[in-house]
Amino acid sequence: MSMVNPFATAADAGVNVHLLCSLERPNGPRDVSLDGRLQASENRTWLFTAEKCTILDGTCRRASHQAKYSFRIPGEGAGTGVSGEADVLKVIDDASGAIAALSLRFGSVPVMRALRRHPRYAWKADFTKLAAVFMPGKPPATREALKATLREHVSHHPHPPLILDIAAGGGRICLPEDQVGRSFSPDCVHVIFFVPSKLQAGEQPFAFLARHLGRCTQTCPTGVAMRFAFLAEMDWMSTAPCHWMNIASQGSQRLKECLERYADDTYVQD
Repeated sequence: MSMVNPFATAADAGVNVHLLCSLERPNGPRDVSLDGRLQASENRTWLFTAEKCTILDGTCRRASHQAKYSFRIPGEGAGTGVSGEADVLKVIDDASGAIAALSLRFGSVPVMRALRRHPRYAWKADFTKLAAVFMPGKPPATREALKATLREHVSHHPHPPLILDIAAGGGRICLPEDQVGRSFSPDCVHVIFFVPSKLQAGEQPFAFLARHLGRCTQTCPTGVAMRFAFLAEMDWMSTAPCHWMNIASQGSQRLKECLERYADDTYVQD
């Protein structure tokens, strides 16, 4: 893809564009997060068609009628990330008063950079059939031990953690306050177990040993957002009682292939 005009490239490719906006409006919320698509307009302006709108609990720290934008253009590796500031020239509401579109003028010099090795998929709650994050003290030595620990954990934590986004090498997960209240240390090994909704017949769930990298500033509706890096993956095909494959440097190929099944239902972000 030509990178001469990243906005034209984004419009032609139909990629998702993410906006954080502060808007002065007679009615409706002031600070919002929007996702949608671009199309060229007139006089160097762009029409942004909103597909998702989230009202922000706090301020997005933008001046009135200013927006921070970000999007990913597919390419080599995980592609190129584009970000910067834009002026909101006009807000277009639908019949119900919700934001339907924005007229934008982008800043002259966007920030462009190569993205991480593994694309990160924004995740939805209904993409996961079952999920659990727990700290066993030491990695389970057998598959039976893993399943027994998982059953015990789920029995004490009936409300599963919410996966916010995920990549082949790790992800951000929203954990309940009671779990986060315990000591989280980079030296501790955590088990992340989850069953994606699009697992095919006969496929095994995903089980990873992971390292906790810290809390995130991302809004978390059911607890605290935590960031994890995958260290090892359960090899269900091994004849050994329990075989954890080291994936710290390359990520999980099996998870990468699984995530690609969701490309039409979600978007890939930086």
